[in-house]
Amino acid sequence: MKKVLLTGGGTLGSVVPLIALAEELGNRCQYYWLGTAEGPERAVVTDAGISFQAIRAGKLRRYLHWRNFVDPFLSMAGFVQAWQFCRKWKPDLVVSAGGFVAVPVVWAAKMCGAKVLLYQLDVRPGLANRLCLKAANKVAVVWPQTKAFFGDKAVLGRAQVRRALHVQARQTDAAGFKQQFSLRVELPLVLVTGGGTGAQGLNKLLIETLPDLIGNCVVLHATGKGRGLSGQPDTPDYRAIDFLSQEQMAQALAVSAVVVSRAGMGTLSELSYSAKPVILVPLPDSHQEENADLVVKAEAAILIKQGSDPQKLAQAILLFIRKQPDAQELGDRLKKLLSGEEGSSLTKLALDLLHEGL
Repeated sequence: MKKVLLTGGGTLGSVVPLIALAEELGNRCQYYWLGTAEGPERAVVTDAGISFQAIRAGKLRRYLHWRNFVDPFLSMAGFVQAWQFCRKWKPDLVVSAGGFVAVPVVWAAKMCGAKVLLYQLDVRPGLANRLCLKAANKVAVVWPQTKAFFGDKAVLGRAQVRRALHVQARQTDAAGFKQQFSLRVELPLVLVTGGGTGAQGLNKLLIETLPDLIGNCVVLHATGKGRGLSGQPDTPDYRAIDFLSQEQMAQALAVSAVVVSRAGMGTLSELSYSAKPVILVPLPDSHQEENADLVVKAEAAILIKQGSDPQKLAQAILLFIRKQPDAQELGDRLKKLLSGEEGSSLTKLALDLLHEGL
């Protein structure tokens, strides 16, 4: 049986697509995950039934910080740990979707004879994937604009999502789901999420928007652990929760009328498969703005900047709720843009590399 080593962490954007890959590959392979000790990935990975080991990891920064003097030593320690693991486990393939922990793992696995598959979700190539490019056999990219960065190794494909989980979530009873969170069942649900680690700026904007929303809809707000804000209302129209499990998130997407989200590609991929009308509030001065621009230019979502007047966000949400047929057109375009059948899937690329030379 072939052995597949998965790596990434720090945020869930580099984690969920690789869990989806393992689900599609199924019992044809054995799996192991090397990730961070502090990130949110351990719980998600182990819940998916994949063995997990944390290794040392130094963050890859491109700005001055005192930890820049410490983190290279952590990365070297992580490389030694990964190399020792790979010598013993002997993976046939390592797959990375980015994240600073992935760099030492990819190079250690390569030195131990494994094939390397990189998954580049964001339109702007991440530093981790660029540092791993020379080790890579193939790089799966979601955006045509990204291919030039990776040359002949790049293969255009579709977003990788946990399809089976979303299909199952479609059976969710909307009223019962709202009751889980003590929300009123008769009003449409608005899901607000900042991704796996939350988003303080988006949380603040949402709190300022709530007075215009309460009474018109119910809001389920995934704030991120430790990112909740004071001033949250105590009302059956609003519920804040630190973290939604993957199953809960799929269910929330299935029953929501509108989603307000950051523009990380891990989250966008999941949103696209659910074909939901989306309002994007990208992290300022980041790769998320480029992701959001491409989606908005395709008329597959609308954009609200983080520093906008809260009433602008409220108006957009209420317009979506009141004009559901028009709103659904955006959701359908988003699904076609990112989750269509065109291009090679990450699963096919992984299987091709695993069977090379057989």
